[in-house]
Amino acid sequence: MAQQTGARSAMVIGFESTFGSAPATGMKMLFNTSSLKGTRPLNSPATLRGNRNPVMPFRGNMDVSGDIVVPVDSDAFGWWLKAMFGAPTTAGAGPYTHTYKVGDTQPSIAVEHQFLALDTPQYFLYEGCKVSTFAMEIGGDGELVATLSMVGATETIDTSSFDGTATEKAINRLHNFHASLTEGGSAFADATTVSLNVEFGLDTEQFVIGGGGVRGAIPEGVVVVSGQLTALFKDADHHREKHERKAGYRDSRIAVPAEQPGDFGAAGDFGHPGFPGVLRGRRGRVGDCCGVDEFH
Repeated sequence: MAQQTGARSAMVIGFESTFGSAPATGMKMLFNTSSLKGTRPLNSPATLRGNRNPVMPFRGNMDVSGDIVVPVDSDAFGWWLKAMFGAPTTAGAGPYTHTYKVGDTQPSIAVEHQFLALDTPQYFLYEGCKVSTFAMEIGGDGELVATLSMVGATETIDTSSFDGTATEKAINRLHNFHASLTEGGSAFADATTVSLNVEFGLDTEQFVIGGGGVRGAIPEGVVVVSGQLTALFKDADHHREKHERKAGYRDSRIAVPAEQPGDFGAAGDFGHPGFPGVLRGRRGRVGDCCGVDEFH
């Protein structure tokens, strides 16, 4: 009997036209790790029986949730951006500019884990999935990845895929050293790391009567954007100016352009996470070398 290994695992996703119903077609996405799964807990009741022996537990609602860690690149990552923000506005004629913005709704997707090393391959399908939070840290010498925290509605286990002919989306990987940081249109060259976090304000408590204990909907709420910037401590002027802003606490723009040069892939591939209205709060020095700011 064959044992499943991580190397023989695959992932296929597809955008749903109806919440909780997998589409007919999908795409195979490269990923690093995934903890997406369905759980239905056994809860302890408060029922008494006249002695200290417990009574039978009761089953709770189905919770589909987990984190998917994916490489950040200039091609395939656009599909994950679509899962967060919806379809982009596209301009240009090659290279194109795809602009993703927060909209009134958020797409739902089907995510399928494929376990292909088993004697009979198994396909774990999670329908009605949405990205709950997004987190990414830029800087250092590690692999540039993003963590997508997912929530969903249902889990189904089958011996066939919802799309047996899904093709793989190739990646054009971005690296930490491709990134640069600008604030208010000016280059900021003293940052060592910057983290980006987006919470999409999803309501995960929409369990409907008669729905079998699964989420009947996952409505969207207010989006919260935050992050942290760590920079070299060279003088106090920059630290004082950025926080006090002449006693006005003006908002500014933080952008992190990441350009993919031609020797790593097609010339003109870019990723520009930008936050146009940023207020920065003080965190102070860390040790003797760095200062830390939070932004919202």
